[in-house]
Amino acid sequence: MDAGEFKGLLAFLEKCNELLMRDSRHDQTQGQADELRQLVVIVPAYEPGDAFCALIPALRAAGFSRTIVVNDGSASATSWRFERAAQQGSIILAHPTNRGKGEALKTAFRYALEHYADSPGVVTCDADGQHLVGDVVAVAERFLRHQSAIVLGARRFDGACVPFRNRFGNSVTRWLFCRIVGISLLDTQTGLRAIPRGLLDSLIEAKTSKYDFELEMLIRGLERATPVQEVPIVALYPVARNGAGAFDVRSHFKPVRDSLRICFVLLRFIGDSIRAALSSPMLLVKRHSPATPRPNVAKKISPLPPAEARPFAAK
Repeated sequence: MDAGEFKGLLAFLEKCNELLMRDSRHDQTQGQADELRQLVVIVPAYEPGDAFCALIPALRAAGFSRTIVVNDGSASATSWRFERAAQQGSIILAHPTNRGKGEALKTAFRYALEHYADSPGVVTCDADGQHLVGDVVAVAERFLRHQSAIVLGARRFDGACVPFRNRFGNSVTRWLFCRIVGISLLDTQTGLRAIPRGLLDSLIEAKTSKYDFELEMLIRGLERATPVQEVPIVALYPVARNGAGAFDVRSHFKPVRDSLRICFVLLRFIGDSIRAALSSPMLLVKRHSPATPRPNVAKKISPLPPAEARPFAAK
């Protein structure tokens, strides 16, 4: 497939996204639209591509008036993309060097807590075009109905276009999370999620700074009896030419290094649980007693309907 065909595919996906947003806006009541404007959408970005340029105006057109973009130490060659986002109405926060997705999110959380006191929570989404704006709206609307919950945009990983490292990494993390934490989720690493305001202070204190921060977010939420809900979303996997001229999936995720960091989060959770049990065994017995349900374990998530996985091109 040549560059012209990829541009055509991108235009087609953008048109589909526009139709999804139109349907979403049609279904919104005035009250829901006002509530969307109160939510803060956070976009951590490192070396963003063309899809990022279309994301901010699409978010604002969908009803999100508060958008924060964190430039996580991107090269100066991409500075014009952040300048355009600022012109489109976004708040731009910048790290002098690349500090990781987790640190970028924490920077935005601090800003949101300080400047948007009336906001019930935040919505995070990736800068690489992996999330349709219609899906961002769906996650936000679910959160507005359940403002004490973490709402995850859950991708399906059974499509032919899903890259192997994404499918394998998520499958391993899901399995470990279910066995260790005791909750079955379809997507523990999704970048599209809504987070209640009351949880942000705790997340800012987290020691994790990379992609492992997203898993620690779930654990910290569950430790504080925060329910977790999932909304099915379409999975898009942006591609770009590599040094050899072939098309690769565009991602800053390092499969081995970042997967190990994620495993360390789970190991730390095991260690903390053991220490808590040894220091307060009677509390542990009471917490696990059949007459006293465990408050920090949500119901098993029901299966989601199929969602497609499609690749698209980014220069």
